[in-house]
Amino acid sequence: MVPEGQPACVIDFDGIDAVSGPFVVFDGVDGSGKSTLVAATARLLGARGFDVVVTRSPPREAVERPLYLRYLHEPASRDGIDYRGLVAVLTGERLQHAHETLLPAIHAGKAVVCDRYVYSAAAHLMARGYAHEPWFLDLCRHLPRPSRLLPLKTKAEYEPEDIAALVASKAVERAQRCAAVARRVARKQR
Repeated sequence: MVPEGQPACVIDFDGIDAVSGPFVVFDGVDGSGKSTLVAATARLLGARGFDVVVTRSPPREAVERPLYLRYLHEPASRDGIDYRGLVAVLTGERLQHAHETLLPAIHAGKAVVCDRYVYSAAAHLMARGYAHEPWFLDLCRHLPRPSRLLPLKTKAEYEPEDIAALVASKAVERAQRCAAVARRVARKQR
């Protein structure tokens, strides 16, 4: 619960600003147009002379972690997963991604365009009743502050069948990635 008189979730990036180059974040639910807008923004910035880095946070490798895959593909086991633990794993991946990818690109003056960021984790935590998690907010302080955040939501005019088809196609893609990870793990164990 949120202590009385305090905001539900305020991410303080501790003054780590993206001052050398633009750092643009598109965040939103699946199917809201993030990938399309990331690609279009990258093209636009490139046409304006920027060296552009397109990325996502957490990076793809992070969502192949066993805990995340279990949460995603084994709905019956979700009650046995502490969602804060899952967010902690993904936030750790985001911190490392910032250290290895975001900050070097920003400091080099490159334009960074990012598909998702820490805001989606905050929204997911709040939706599950974890509105005030000091540990999470403390970790977020070490991430660079975007120069622009563009939160997206799905269009209300989408038909439920369209959304279902999109969700189904995403599920197939995720299952294929999960199978590929399982094959790599199996090869390493031989």
